[in-house]
Order: sequence, then C-alpha cells, then structure tokens
Amino acid sequence: MHPSIKNSINKTRVLQEIRKRNGISRIEIAKILNLDKSTISKITSDLLEQNLILDKKSSEESTHAGRKRISLGLNNEYGVVIGIDIQTEYYNVVVINLSGEMLLNYRERQPDLDFLDSFDFIIKGTILKCEEKYNNILGIGVGIPGHVDPKKGIIFQSNPLNITEPLNIYSFIKTKYKYPIYLDNDANCCCWGDLTFRNGKVNEDFIVALGEIRSLNRKEQEKRSLVVGLGIVIGGKVHTGINFSAGEFKSIFWENSQVSQFSISNETAGRIPGDRNKTVNAIEELLKHLALFSNSFNLTKVVFAGVFNDYKVDITRLLKKEISRNWGYPNDPEVEIIFTPFGDYDVSYGSAGMVVERIFTLPDITSSDKIEDLAGMDLINYISNSGNFVSHAESMER
Repeated sequence: MHPSIKNSINKTRVLQEIRKRNGISRIEIAKILNLDKSTISKITSDLLEQNLILDKKSSEESTHAGRKRISLGLNNEYGVVIGIDIQTEYYNVVVINLSGEMLLNYRERQPDLDFLDSFDFIIKGTILKCEEKYNNILGIGVGIPGHVDPKKGIIFQSNPLNITEPLNIYSFIKTKYKYPIYLDNDANCCCWGDLTFRNGKVNEDFIVALGEIRSLNRKEQEKRSLVVGLGIVIGGKVHTGINFSAGEFKSIFWENSQVSQFSISNETAGRIPGDRNKTVNAIEELLKHLALFSNSFNLTKVVFAGVFNDYKVDITRLLKKEISRNWGYPNDPEVEIIFTPFGDYDVSYGSAGMVVERIFTLPDITSSDKIEDLAGMDLINYISNSGNFVSHAESMER
C-alpha cells in the first residue's frame, strides 16, 4: 500500500475514534487502533494543525506524574454541511455542524422549471444564501423522491418529480458548483440521519417510514394526500436493492382506480390533508405492513419521520397492537418505536448527515479519484485544497 494511502486511512481511523469518544487521549487511541504512539502523535499533530480536532487539558483527570490529562475532541465548528430536500411543491434546506446541530433551516417554493433547471436554481440559490452566513461549507447532500443510485448520481425514475428516463445528476453538476454534492432517495436520507447522529447499534436492522402530505406529483399540484416512502437498513447499511427501488410502498389492499398508495377512495385521499381521522385510518393501513416487516425481519426498531411526528400517540398504540396481532408466540417481540425530531426537515437533515458520514468514512483504496468516490481524509483534503474552503479559525480572524 502506498504510504500516502496508508496515512490517509490511518488519519481517518484516528478521526473516527476522536469523534466516537470525545475526550479520548493519544495513548487510548494507540491502544484501540494498535498503532505506535509516535504514529498517533504525528497524526494528531496534523489534525490539530488542520483545525479538525481540539486539544484540551482535563482538570478532573491527571497522570501519575501529576500532570493534567490531555484529551482530544472533534472540532464541531470546523465546517458546516448543507442538506436539501427536493419535493413536488417546495424544497427544504438545513445547515448543520459536524455534531449534527442544526444551525439554519428554511423552506422555499419550487420554481416552475423543468427538473434540471429547477435543480440548478435550487443549488445555486442555496449556496448563495448559505455563503452569506458561512465561509466553511464542506458539502451538500440532496434528498430526492424516486429511484436513485447514490454512487453514480443517477435518478432512474421519480413519479413525484415526473422523471421517466434516467438523469445523470453527477454528470450534470460536474463543473457547475464549488462544493461536493451527493444525493440519495429521500427516505434513505432519513436512514442516514439516524445512522450518523443517533448512535444506533452496530449492525442494526431497522426501517424508516417517511410520511409527507403533499401533491402527488409536480404536474398535478392540486392533488394532495399522504405520501409514504420507506428506508431500509440491514446490518447497519442502507439497503437500496439492485435496481435502487427498495422501500417503494403501495398497500397490498390497493386497487387500480385509486390515486393514493392506500385502499382508500380517491375522495377520502383528497380529504386527508384536513381530516385527522381519515389520516389515522390510512396510517393504520401502513402499520399493518410495518408490523409484518418488523416481525418477519426481526427488526430492532421502526423509525417514523416527517408528518408522522404529529401522530405519535396513535402510531405507537396502533403499531404495538398490529405487531402483537401479527405475532405467533406468547411474548411479543421487543421493537423500539422512534419518532425523528425535525418533521418537515427530516429529509434535509438526513441529507446533510449523509455527507457528514462520508467525511468520517474510511477511504476506499479501490475507488477512483472522482469527487463522488472520495471519503474520509481524501474528501477533507480535496475540500481544503480546492480554494473554496475557509477554516473556522481563519473565518474568526476575518
């Protein structure tokens, strides 16, 4: 392995440990990673110089020599990440720091343009607005409803956005913007929000149900109802399926004449935005499916995002009932039911989390040097060397 590749991997490993264990010492890192103390000392010196980590003395712990214990922590103010959720009528934007703290959020209406022009308008406008507040943008994550290949940046199809043929977004944006941009399916982005910031168990299996009350597609914005997408995590990894369609939901009770994803009549579907009881009835139909998935795949938790946050009591009661009804043994399975905290901004928050996760992921020595393939210190170095990035320390000096 080339020394520069090995150094990049080891730096990322050290950064991962500091992120996981705030206040860890150099000696502890060396033991955990089985690396020489001199190697750790060199790496941490480099990370301190880059302002990625902070060096602090603890007043509570001392070495045997009586000196204060020096611990290391992630510099959460090193940079910010933008997350964007593109919907049929609106787009939602959040800005977070490396610890996941939300610094800014806002919603704006979609421009009346074809998709690529609209995408360009949204990205450029978001960058301009965020650059007024932040000099240290690390990257942008984008959540899209539809079948998305996050590695190649291709949207294969999206009924909500009226995309019927594959669109290569990474090819479209190749030289357009200063910052690295990544995209994924919107429900999968909610998975990234959980995996990145909610300290899930390693190799956890869970499902995210994203609910939105919006128009069914961009062309028919007067038709609004409850829309559901599922994100699936197996063994701690987001499962996309071979055709990137994993998580597509349509009720098994659905019939051809119905415009929604449920068995409810078109008239009832149209009344959902203002009728809580009708909405709960549709949600109950969804929960029958989630109970089956939960029991069949022995999931550790079911996560609810988006509008479902407004129905916590009903969902918790009904899902427990359906899980019990669907189970064939005396003791009901233990399944955690979680509600994400950001409502309309769950997708954009998760989109930003997807980028943060990439920043702390080990570089893949088999990948190309394309920006969409970079991770860990390779990505950080690309950003810092691109001329578009100003560190937090430098911005404070200005």
